[in-house]
Amino acid sequence: MVRGWAWLVVWMVAASCRKEASPEPGYRFDYRLGEGVAPGETFPPGMVLFLDAFETPDSVVQRLRAQGVQVIGYISVGTWEAWRPDTGLVPPSLRGKPYPGWPGEYFVDLRDTAGLALWIRRRLDMLQAKGFDGVDPDNIDIYTAETGFPLSQEDVLRFVRWLARKAHARGLRIGQKNAPELVDSLVESLDFAVLESAFTSGIASAYQPYRTKGRLVFAVEYTDEMTVPTFKARVCPQARKLGYAAILKNRNLDRWRGKLPIKAVRSFPLPLFLIYL
Repeated sequence: MVRGWAWLVVWMVAASCRKEASPEPGYRFDYRLGEGVAPGETFPPGMVLFLDAFETPDSVVQRLRAQGVQVIGYISVGTWEAWRPDTGLVPPSLRGKPYPGWPGEYFVDLRDTAGLALWIRRRLDMLQAKGFDGVDPDNIDIYTAETGFPLSQEDVLRFVRWLARKAHARGLRIGQKNAPELVDSLVESLDFAVLESAFTSGIASAYQPYRTKGRLVFAVEYTDEMTVPTFKARVCPQARKLGYAAILKNRNLDRWRGKLPIKAVRSFPLPLFLIYL
């Protein structure tokens, strides 16, 4: 697909930093995996919404895109989720230990791309068919967990590069989700980064290579780890310096966010993060 590409971007934070958090054009986004979009809800052009790929109907995706919203679909690629409709596509031999704290979720063996290929292809096909602009692939950092498989960082790197090729072949942009140790190895293959609790953990600067390459970095912090005043005092100045977008969310990723008057809307050409206008 060949089109003119650009991104209209606006800075917003859930806890309302008073200034744009980026020295360059800001970017406005929300991360709503738990509650999604309300009926009739509208957004300003250039808004970036991260939504559950399965739970979001194609009609909602198309309505959002008609508003000029960029819609990124969340899928887990490192775990098998018992409540999803495609559970039968992952062979039992590739399901490992339970994911602690998440009942019904089990690690998968990312070493076996052939065994997971149909499962991944169907998920990416779904994203493409619904009209999502990109994919937010969760649980690529499972090499740090007790998965039941001898997974290494190199195994995960091979899988993610393979996944990126499959996504790009469908016209989907794809991000790096967490896994700071992999940034230098993946920044040339992926289009943006999504960080969870990176400021809380003191590792936010690890994703700076994405900004150096002109790619967007979306940081999500959680209210069970920091207060709104702490977010304003600590995260906003750091995010501004790093050029990241940052929001504070409830852990259940509902619709909560603070309100901030829109300060600026600018066109931000992104030759590597190709998003439909």
